Amino acid sequence: MSQRIERFARLVGRENVVAGTDCGLGGRIHPQIAAAKLETLGRGARIASNRLFARSATVVWPPVQSKTEGKAKDKTKDK
Repeated sequence: MSQRIERFARLVGRENVVAGTDCGLGGRIHPQIAAAKLETLGRGARIASNRLFARSATVVWPPVQSKTEGKAKDKTKDK
């Protein structure tokens, strides 16, 4: 389920996807089967959301030194 959601999100943009059921959960299906389908949908949506909205690491290059780091290095150079 998560793979389907992720594949669709790559096509239309992750912000434009809302996972939901298709037809087939009406009175024609056993309640336990309907519950299992909804549970699977929920789990797949959670996995897909975690993957699609995971924060990527931001790399700053060259590394930025704080003021205290720069002063500590300057003091060691003088000695």
